Amino acid sequence: MQELFQADLNKNMLNPKDFLPDLNSTFNSKVISEDVEIYRDEWGIPHISAKNESDLFFAQGFTIAQDRLFQMDLDRLRCLGRSSEYLGKKAIANDKLNLKRDFERVAKSDLKKASNSAKNMIDSFTKGVNFYISETSVLPIEYNLLGKKPDKWEDWHSILIYKIRNAAEGSFNGKLFYSQLSNEIGAEKAAKLIPGYFPGALLTLPPGSTYSGQVKNAIEELSEAAENFKSIGAIDGESNGWSISGEKSYSGFPLVGGDSHRTLDTPNVYYQVHLKCDTFEGMGHTIPGYPGFMHFSHNKNVAWGMTHGGADTQDIFIEKLRYSENKIQQFYNNEWIDTEFFKKEIFPRNEKKIEIDVIKTTNGNVIYGDPSDQYVLSLCDPGGLDEGTHWIDSAYEAMKSKSADDLEKAFDKWTDRTNNYPYADTNKNFGYKFAGAVPVRDKQHEWGIAKGWDDKYLVNKEIPRDELPKSRNPIEGWVVTCNQQVVDHDYPYFMSIAFAPEYRAKVLAKYIENNSKNLKIENMLEMHNQKFSIPAEKIVLYFKDLKLSEDSLSKTEKEAIDLLFSWDFLMDKDSLAASIYTVTKEKIIEEIIKINYGNLAEETIKWKNYGAVSHVRRFLVPLINDHIGNNESFLLNKSENWQNIVINSFKKAIDFLKSKFGEDIKGWKWGNLHQTNHQHPLSSVFENYRHILNPKKASASGDEATPLAGSYDKNYNVVAASVNRYAHDPSNWENSRWIVPLGSSGNPGSENYFDQLDLWANGDTIPQLWNWDEINKFKKQTIKKL
Repeated sequence: MQELFQADLNKNMLNPKDFLPDLNSTFNSKVISEDVEIYRDEWGIPHISAKNESDLFFAQGFTIAQDRLFQMDLDRLRCLGRSSEYLGKKAIANDKLNLKRDFERVAKSDLKKASNSAKNMIDSFTKGVNFYISETSVLPIEYNLLGKKPDKWEDWHSILIYKIRNAAEGSFNGKLFYSQLSNEIGAEKAAKLIPGYFPGALLTLPPGSTYSGQVKNAIEELSEAAENFKSIGAIDGESNGWSISGEKSYSGFPLVGGDSHRTLDTPNVYYQVHLKCDTFEGMGHTIPGYPGFMHFSHNKNVAWGMTHGGADTQDIFIEKLRYSENKIQQFYNNEWIDTEFFKKEIFPRNEKKIEIDVIKTTNGNVIYGDPSDQYVLSLCDPGGLDEGTHWIDSAYEAMKSKSADDLEKAFDKWTDRTNNYPYADTNKNFGYKFAGAVPVRDKQHEWGIAKGWDDKYLVNKEIPRDELPKSRNPIEGWVVTCNQQVVDHDYPYFMSIAFAPEYRAKVLAKYIENNSKNLKIENMLEMHNQKFSIPAEKIVLYFKDLKLSEDSLSKTEKEAIDLLFSWDFLMDKDSLAASIYTVTKEKIIEEIIKINYGNLAEETIKWKNYGAVSHVRRFLVPLINDHIGNNESFLLNKSENWQNIVINSFKKAIDFLKSKFGEDIKGWKWGNLHQTNHQHPLSSVFENYRHILNPKKASASGDEATPLAGSYDKNYNVVAASVNRYAHDPSNWENSRWIVPLGSSGNPGSENYFDQLDLWANGDTIPQLWNWDEINKFKKQTIKKL
């Protein structure tokens, strides 16, 4: 690390090591009631010990600010629609959307709804953040580059941090694309390309069961969505988790493991922390800027993981608006009524200020369009209610839960986004709980845009919490949740049409079935590292059945085919066949998109539309795997057949790999093509600091279909992968393990900036230090009461 910085610096550049926080000195504060001790292990992970909750959360705010101040500040600005103040022109589009969604109102409403105990937690955390800002002698290097200083932290800012990392995501991009696609190619064909979950695919509950419903067909709904879309013109996450019965473990106690798959941010989206006071002790991951630990955690009594629940909770409306004197009105139930609206300004770096109308209709906030256009889009989201929701209490109570019963009760209050929770406790209970607010609404909302002027489509109900899926101590002895469909078609409520394919879940379920006795933490780590690709097996086996003319193949192509045909279908970074398969698969996908997507094909192939990319991964790839070899498939036109598409795609893949790595096929390792590419938010603003701000690259195994995740962009750079991996052992918490892709510190000059990266890339983990006799051996920093 030191050599890297010395090599990249010149006399006129700032040295990141000059902007590191003081992790050694004793600080003094009048705010705390007792002294607080902060120990940092060799990975820089803080272990904080206090006498009471108030002092504990104060110290946590102080500690996170030491490590991640710029990150949490930028996330705050992103949610407020102000990130372009730091990032300039490239952030304006996102700022506009986030301003229109009015997260300031949402955050303040949620905070107002919270219990006094949860409010006190956040208040203490805020005081700790501001104590650091006021007491530090040096701010992170990013502020020196920008010539800025952070604003003081306020309690509601911590709610913003959660919102921008979770609630700002959701299902609305997919619905917009379904409507676009229907408008472009017709509802009948679009319905075939959006089939819902596949018959025979693995469900979450009951464990090991498969989907017995039929392929969905929504011609009527997609026809209406397409018609609605014509009025507005064109507009521009996943995880693994499991819990396993003590009857299958070495100790008789259950085990919990998993990982969260998200964009590879710099710094990492999650922050590892260990907290101890008189009322609870636990460790896990939090979002920098939010107190406690929220997910992927354990305390003395309970452990839990989390994967995205995948439920469709966001609804898109087309609205009729007009200006009327000093008002903006919406057409609703055959009359014009006033909306709520106000103006906000954006002040982008090196750009002119921009004025934005923030408009709230009966259905939700307007996210696209202008009243002068007559038609606009609004978004209805259960995480954006005026009256606020109880998710803050849910996280607080889960952190302090003393049993599986307590944990489930806490998650009954969870709102948004929906989550799957595998869990286990020290009473030997294990299980699964689906949590969150899932709207009950008209069928039109399942597929696309609905008419905002008709109260038939109004969303004002949700699935009763006691009817959401859950399972305690299932007889199968395990639960695996990998964003696949949760329950079968006879569940009385609609959940989503866009669950993840079964591939990752199926591989993990098979591992448990094949290793059903004396499972240990080491087995959980093996589950993290499963690289078998089900789609690869299907495509390569089809390729094997083709009658290939030897004369039509070059020497390199023959060598590549031999590698493919002898491959074990493991997406290992040292595999040559994995590269050949992946590029061939992408070329096949491009051909099918060209045949089926009409004028949306080009922007889909170039990944210009997030909703389109999501559609391709969740629907088109499984459709190709299901239909490959069937020349009567609706995916093909009359002039095409699968043999030609596959062979031509293979040849294009070989040409691509030769141009990228040269003729020597030995250089075509998957890890040479598939590498992390962490980008600091300011690296494109201050390009001469790229090598200082951006962590190094690392070769990575896996892809989007393997439990060891590694989704990639058009250049095969890893853009989304495991942002944490964890394994919890309730029989002895000292056995628990974890890892993140970078490090605990967000300060580029720190030795902990990306010190976990190589271990992460190799599938390794580090210990979750729990024993204070071990922790006390590390360097201590104290905050003393004045």
